[in-house]
Amino acid sequence: MRKFRLILSFALAAAAFAASAGPALRPKAHYGEIGRRVAAMLPRHHILRQPLNDAVSRKAWTNIVTFYDVDHTIFLKSDVERLASRMLTIDDELKAGDVSFGYAVHALYSARLAERIAFATNFLAGTEWDFSENEMYRIRRKDAPWPKTRKEAEAHWFKRMKNEVLVHNLAKELDVEE
Repeated sequence: MRKFRLILSFALAAAAFAASAGPALRPKAHYGEIGRRVAAMLPRHHILRQPLNDAVSRKAWTNIVTFYDVDHTIFLKSDVERLASRMLTIDDELKAGDVSFGYAVHALYSARLAERIAFATNFLAGTEWDFSENEMYRIRRKDAPWPKTRKEAEAHWFKRMKNEVLVHNLAKELDVEE
């Protein structure tokens, strides 16, 4: 069990380093011009040949936010609501040469991931696991609501870590039986 905690702690530390390493990403000056050109070319050259409008903007927003947090375990509901203010403007921003939305999502993701990793790392340092309670843990959270508060997010991460430890312990027991 101690070895498992050590390995998990190292993995979390590596992820924390990756999430916080280096300066914040920012678009380079010429990315705006590239964005304008893509916005102009997309309606004519994309296989669907549809206009770059609010419907495409909504789909792009959904794809980007889902890409970063498919299981709804990183962002808070308030984060998603704040990002939603730009849901129908990505098309207009791109036409104007503003490519900042993806960078804003990435910066928010990096900050929230660092918070989750700090919680997990600090929690793992001194936790004794109690498996005597009958608890539920939702593994697939794609359709679950985003947590409303940091405390709610941490409660999910606690159950996530507890599940990982339980799976590890059961696998060790099965290996011994074989």
